[in-house]
Amino acid sequence: MTGQHPVLHKVLLVEDDPADIDLINGMLSNIAGYSFEIMLAGSLQQARKLINENDFELVLIDLTLPDAKGTVCIERMLEIKSGLPLVALGGVDDQEAALTVVRHGAQDYLVKGMNDKKQIMRSICFAIERKKVERGLGYIERHDGLTGLVNRSLFMERLNRAIVRANRDKIQVAIMFIDLDRFKHINDTLGHNAGDTLLQEVATRLERCTREQDTVARFGGDEFTILLEGVNHANDAVIVANKIIRFISYPIRIHDQELYVTPSIGITMYPDDADSVEQLMKHADSAMYRAKEEGRNGFQFYTDGMNRESEERMELESRLRQAMHKREFQLFYQPKINIRNGEMIGAEALIRWNQPDLGMVSPAKFIPLAEENGLINSIGEWVIREACSQMQEWNMTGMDPIRVAVNLSPRQLYQQDLADMILDTALEYSIVPRNIELEITESLLMDDTEASITTLKKLKEWGMHVSIDDFGTGYCSLAYLKRFPIETLKIDRSFVMDITTDPDDAAICSAIIALGHKLRLNVTAEGIETSEQLEFLKQQGCDEAQGFYFSKPLPAAEFTDFFVRHKIGKLKALHGTVRKFRKSA
Repeated sequence: MTGQHPVLHKVLLVEDDPADIDLINGMLSNIAGYSFEIMLAGSLQQARKLINENDFELVLIDLTLPDAKGTVCIERMLEIKSGLPLVALGGVDDQEAALTVVRHGAQDYLVKGMNDKKQIMRSICFAIERKKVERGLGYIERHDGLTGLVNRSLFMERLNRAIVRANRDKIQVAIMFIDLDRFKHINDTLGHNAGDTLLQEVATRLERCTREQDTVARFGGDEFTILLEGVNHANDAVIVANKIIRFISYPIRIHDQELYVTPSIGITMYPDDADSVEQLMKHADSAMYRAKEEGRNGFQFYTDGMNRESEERMELESRLRQAMHKREFQLFYQPKINIRNGEMIGAEALIRWNQPDLGMVSPAKFIPLAEENGLINSIGEWVIREACSQMQEWNMTGMDPIRVAVNLSPRQLYQQDLADMILDTALEYSIVPRNIELEITESLLMDDTEASITTLKKLKEWGMHVSIDDFGTGYCSLAYLKRFPIETLKIDRSFVMDITTDPDDAAICSAIIALGHKLRLNVTAEGIETSEQLEFLKQQGCDEAQGFYFSKPLPAAEFTDFFVRHKIGKLKALHGTVRKFRKSA
């Protein structure tokens, strides 16, 4: 080693016996080629402070300390900093004792007073190098390959340790379960590379929102978890949650596009909410789903009622996955009426789920669930096929062709083969494309993706109609209306409900009708329940209407009867008008 600078090792010696301290210092003070910076701690409490303030390569720790004895010394030290190499110092030359401390996490065991400099140096080097190898292998096994965050396995291990410390120190632990809103949409439209980049950026931002002693983990997909240790009050978790919401909401620039995601966060507290790791994670997940139900981009603490709701949700999802196979879905049809002449010009196909044990399940309950678990694409395809099949049946019985509208969810529209699937289905059932109407929500306009625009343009080129459902309830710019190949605006029922009593609703409806006509668009009002509402819309020039005033949604057979009765009624009214005209002539 002549002519070379000695290798400097920063070592923490945890020892309270002055004689042993002098012995170790003396042995490490004169080893050729090596230099040691030794710091001393007389107890685990002092060691904790020094470890938090310094970066040690190794800890030499006595197994008889004032505040811990035996393997407890090793366990407590690993709680302070889990990855630090440890060499245990004991007074007994016992092979079984040596194996015990190694099993508990030490790299080696030395008997005080029975080792020379060479043995100590070999042990120190071995401990450091072994820990480096362990870190390399362990990191791969215990960290997420994409983000570098802790993975599920290591998170659960740390949560178990945190609970042990919380019980001992009489403190609380907070667990946060985070799911990214709209991530699936970004992944589907921009591709997995963009999705991966977004997840990496989110991971970085989450780490910035937490302390060094906290743990941020990726559970998989767009799900993250955070372990907050040493929590004094639930408000500590609120502070972190608000910080996460603020940090995640900042735009993320990928491929020259500014992307926006928001988090839904569920929070549960130990020991208040549960006494087991499994229950805590389940409660955090339940609270996260409640955050989504409450409008997303927010957080919810777990409450006792959520457990029951979570179980009901899991049961409903299980039944939903079987519903298609068991043929439990059914299409109902609600008539659309031409306001000017009263003729029935079409219908909206509305899915219904008749579950044998639960009865009729509201679409408002199962459609969002299908969106989240990925079933919406297969359900949506079934709706299109069933509607086309029914239209073919009506055509074969001689019924006049009508246009039938089906609703497309945002996730469906991001399918690359959606347009081809719809056209192939129409051709399979010999349906003229102009008799198919596709309704999309206003919120979809906000995404303004080229893929969805291309799909809708292709469908329109083939003759299908495209309409915007629930218009007026979203926040889209009117400029979006020019980019999408839209032919109809549908006024949301919330504006129609009080149209004759609320001047604001009346003004909104009038403005939407005027806007639609200025843009050469058809305007449909939904949710009409009274003749006064219909008369107002007629005076404002609204083109089409649907609602309970005409008919509730009907099964196919009842809709057929309604169509026939309505047509007969129109013919009788026409004959009455002709007779009246002849008499007056």
